[in-house]
Amino acid sequence: MVNDPWYLKNGLGKLSLGSLQGCLEVAQLGNGLNQLILDNKPLTGSLWKIALGDEDEKPIAGAGELRETFQRGQDLFVSCTGPGDKPYRTSIYWRAEVSSAKAAHAILSLIVSVETDTLGSQPQIEVRSNLAANEAIYLKTVGVISPRAETLAEGGLEVVENGEPCMLGGILYRLPGGQFSLLELTHPTDFHSLHVQRETRGTWSTEWQLLGQFLEKGVIRRARMQAVILPRQNDINLAAECCSAFTTSDIPLST
Repeated sequence: MVNDPWYLKNGLGKLSLGSLQGCLEVAQLGNGLNQLILDNKPLTGSLWKIALGDEDEKPIAGAGELRETFQRGQDLFVSCTGPGDKPYRTSIYWRAEVSSAKAAHAILSLIVSVETDTLGSQPQIEVRSNLAANEAIYLKTVGVISPRAETLAEGGLEVVENGEPCMLGGILYRLPGGQFSLLELTHPTDFHSLHVQRETRGTWSTEWQLLGQFLEKGVIRRARMQAVILPRQNDINLAAECCSAFTTSDIPLST
């Protein structure tokens, strides 16, 4: 019998997904998935610190006041209102799956749904990660004939959606130790902007801005991200395949 990847107790979600482990405080989503362990070795950093706000304001860390949380199968679910006086109801799935396809060791998905009862809302989701990595590569798979890989320098990277295909793909981190890489990406239809920066002591930070479009009253908008653990060997080709599969995938019906 295969154990569920999530264990939820006293507001703390513990992840055990193949060779990846981590912890998530459901009432503190602004802290992201932290205490990361990969292949029994600590991995410095955190994944997917969530903030929510409006298009013209700085997002507030977290997704607001906790309403409900539960673990079911491969999902850890959290629903919130706010944050603050923001007129939003937010539902978040952290979906974990071990996969042999494309040689991926593990796949973690983030699915965020936002709705409102007011007129004129323009929600924006900010998702931040920071990871120790020997190298960060910008992989372009959308808006190009064939995938392109660009190794990022000290100055980092900034990509902004402008209504045209923006050669979006994902960020591939080559992790310390030389065995694993981690691919982080969002679905192109949810993308608003991306900022990548080299931090001190060999860490990189990413800031993804999702949605940003006008939200009609009663309409639900969803945004999706994935993090994929890959073997270091042939990681660029494997990452390009993962990007292509995610870009053409449908939104899960359970959300």
